[in-house]
Amino acid sequence: MAGIYIQKAARRKLKRCRTALVTALLSLACACAAATTPPNPGAPNPNAPPYPVLLTDEQGDRRGAALGAWARLMHANAIEGAPEPELHPVTATIARLPQLPAPLYLPKVGEGVPMTEEETREALRRFINDNRELLGIDPPQLSLVQRTDAADGTKRALYQQRAFRYNFRNGFGAVEITFTPDRRILNITSTAIPDIERLRVAGAGIAPRAELQSAEQVVKSLAGRTISYTDAAGRSLSYTITPENRITPRQFVIYPVLREDAPPALEFHLAWEIMIEGAPLRTIYLDAITNEILSATTAETPAY
Repeated sequence: MAGIYIQKAARRKLKRCRTALVTALLSLACACAAATTPPNPGAPNPNAPPYPVLLTDEQGDRRGAALGAWARLMHANAIEGAPEPELHPVTATIARLPQLPAPLYLPKVGEGVPMTEEETREALRRFINDNRELLGIDPPQLSLVQRTDAADGTKRALYQQRAFRYNFRNGFGAVEITFTPDRRILNITSTAIPDIERLRVAGAGIAPRAELQSAEQVVKSLAGRTISYTDAAGRSLSYTITPENRITPRQFVIYPVLREDAPPALEFHLAWEIMIEGAPLRTIYLDAITNEILSATTAETPAY
């Protein structure tokens, strides 16, 4: 009986050894295959966050908050019967000031008329801070980039939203207020992006694809490509990049694109802003993740 038990134990031990050997061989084969198969830098990363990052307002919460802020602004200035302002889709920021039954003014700072430049900037700062929901902005994110006076006395203040490491393009991320020397507001428009923290979390981990991380790689990827664009007359044209063109990738930017679905959404793309010389084009925006041309324009890039 003892011999039978010894034989069974030996057979079980041999079976375990064979199983371990097969497992080891399979693991070695997989490791070799992984070592000899070159990585595909263009292949999608299954662990990467969804791209492009989307912003929506399906429930209308952002629009409701903006209209509430508008009602409070009218009440604070004793303006009755004012129409609702036009709001931008998705962001629900004010697109333009409607025709009002009574003037709307900047806050009064100081005693002089007109206000000094320092007083004017303080009045603008207070107005922005008091109407942050209507403008869709966290005031510390704004930087004054232009303060100009027209020949007719009209004043203009342009602010740029500095919410990320990269600047916004495609007309987004700006707040503009036009007013007169007596503080009367002529127009307000905001293309600022709200909910920045949520977008920051959603976009964490997004990085340029491997072959578009340097300026040299971008120039190489554009060689010989045919780019569609619209000229100043509204005509749809195309241009093929040649070796004679001087291509200068300047910087990464955030390039929002409005997707007019139901409901509409804003797509946020990480893009290269590229200057081109010797061509009818001036600026190209290249998606740094998908390698697609987002837009091309005959205009120069903004200075800010």
